[in-house]
Amino acid sequence: MPKFRMSKIETFSFIIVVLLQFISMATANMLIPQYGNIIQYFGIDKSLIGFADSTFILVSALVSVIWGYYTDRFDRNKIIMMGAFLWSIGTTLTAFNTSRTINGFKLLIISRGLTGAGMGSVIPIALSIIGDLIPAEERSSWFGIMAILSSISSGVGQGLASFLAPLTDMGWRFPFLVISAISIVLIIIMFFVKLPSRGSHEEELEILKELEIDYIYQLTKKDIIKVLKKKTNMITFIQGFLSIIPGTLVVYFLTTL
Repeated sequence: MPKFRMSKIETFSFIIVVLLQFISMATANMLIPQYGNIIQYFGIDKSLIGFADSTFILVSALVSVIWGYYTDRFDRNKIIMMGAFLWSIGTTLTAFNTSRTINGFKLLIISRGLTGAGMGSVIPIALSIIGDLIPAEERSSWFGIMAILSSISSGVGQGLASFLAPLTDMGWRFPFLVISAISIVLIIIMFFVKLPSRGSHEEELEILKELEIDYIYQLTKKDIIKVLKKKTNMITFIQGFLSIIPGTLVVYFLTTL
């Protein structure tokens, strides 16, 4: 178990970041239990339903690289608020999508793309912030905790969608309205969150703190290319991509029977 104790300010920052990641993973899976209702709502063939979530996943994956690059160059607080604002727009559009036609389904795909674009900011920023909150020797334990919470949030998202949908006439759209409201509250809270300085828990940078010098190194495009050229990293990327496919296929077929 982790032994490191954070200050009150660090704990507050950590909780907000965890909440953002929790919500992002929950939102990613909220359509799944409602596939049947969505197919009926828009009057579409069930073969089309996968486009909504595949758009979300692909956009989220692609823009996470972009978010990660700019996270290292600009104020992380502003970046994560921009991401939260984007996914709030996406979830709000989903919640108020009342066109029960193919055009309404197209709007759902667009809104899921916007949600994915915003959600793509969470993981790179969360990892960056937690890396600066936690000493190197404790990070593996804390990242393990984050992984467990991410898995739990996936189930919570599906459970929440199943529980909330029947409560109002909005049906499957109501859970997205709830998530949108929570996201807006978190955006407001982020104005008051003080994130740790970069490299604040790196032993190698202790001398800079003693001299009151800020750590200003920024990731460059050359660094990203260098990382991508590493065979180990490429194998990890491919493995991660392929590992998602079997589970996704199983869930899709189970929810569209």
